[in-house]
Amino acid sequence: MPSSYALHEILYASEASYAENVTSPSSNTWTKKLPILSWDSDPPTQEIGTDGSIQSRSNESRQGFKLGRPGGEISFTTLWPGHGTTTAGALTENWFQDLLSDGLGGSDATQVGGAALITGVTSATQFAQTGGTLVNGGIIRIGIKGDTRGDGQAVVVSDASTVTLMTATAAQVSTADTIFAALLAYPRETSNVSVSKRFLCGWTDTGAQYHYMGCHLSGLTFNIPLDGSALPTVQWRYQYAYWDRSAVTIPATSLALEEAEAAPFAGGSVFYNTYGTATRAVLNPLELQLSLDIANAVEYAPYAGQAADQTVRAIHRLRCVPTLSMVCRWSTDFDALFTSDGPDTTHKHILVTCNTTDGRSVGFYMPRCYLIGGKPSIMEHSGLTCQRVTFRGRESALQPANDLGKSAIRFFTA
Repeated sequence: MPSSYALHEILYASEASYAENVTSPSSNTWTKKLPILSWDSDPPTQEIGTDGSIQSRSNESRQGFKLGRPGGEISFTTLWPGHGTTTAGALTENWFQDLLSDGLGGSDATQVGGAALITGVTSATQFAQTGGTLVNGGIIRIGIKGDTRGDGQAVVVSDASTVTLMTATAAQVSTADTIFAALLAYPRETSNVSVSKRFLCGWTDTGAQYHYMGCHLSGLTFNIPLDGSALPTVQWRYQYAYWDRSAVTIPATSLALEEAEAAPFAGGSVFYNTYGTATRAVLNPLELQLSLDIANAVEYAPYAGQAADQTVRAIHRLRCVPTLSMVCRWSTDFDALFTSDGPDTTHKHILVTCNTTDGRSVGFYMPRCYLIGGKPSIMEHSGLTCQRVTFRGRESALQPANDLGKSAIRFFTA
């Protein structure tokens, strides 16, 4: 009797070398079992090409020949989880940070938060701290919801030594306020710097397990419901170099299903101000859509150790450009952004905190972005007069001249 199609698992591991086991997929090992919501890909195929020979009979033909396996793309959807445990201390990389930071190329897990670290406060954009670890260009949260100061919202650190902020708190923080650290993931400029992954999509039937090897992140789409009716989710897309089928026992009893501690968009905020202005100002969007345009170049070439049907030698990342689309209440405020074009363009910076729950807080920062698309016009949303505005992120020139400081987008997990 066949098993239920709905019963399957997704396993993954980092590859020590690119597509290392294409000639022996049975050698693949797996380190984590992903808590996916859905597997969004059809099974891979290998085609048979037509013979194509001209015949002297109108209804005659000949069978063709097996073609290669030119790679492809897989996709799956997960929750958008936080750190999982308190971030008022040192941090531990979880599966989400592992996939996101390796996929984008940049990672920082060195920040350390804690209580009673703030030793003196100068303003809403500066304070002194002792005992914690912050990084230039990093993101932290300060305080708890409703304290009328930091409010548990995320802020961006410009200078970690003097703790100067790029995004001000609502009011001066207190020496009693806790600093919550955050894991950081961001794109790096250098091509092909990310660690390749391998994935296994396995059903419970014997032998019904697909191995996807030499995988590189090729796209991310964040679904962020603002009405609290559902949790934020992420659709991951990966290009792979080669696939094969090799028997793996499912369930994989040696691996526990990873945790995905998430929270709805509630109690968070959308910081929005002119690029370089730290004063706290917020937008109240009715809808948020974030996507990353990740362009990869696929290198079709032979190489030593290639599988018999393999055609992909490597996959190289070319760009990673963020686009944020928001539906806001109708206002003429965005007209000036549309009018200021070319070198006169007014840039903004946007920091989104999805929630303030310790261990489940997530969000992102676009340090320098500009309006794209048509001039914002009237539209209906939930019966209200609204407009859609779309921003494209670009590199910052105000923070440290490294990959974190210049990144067009950075994600935090806290």
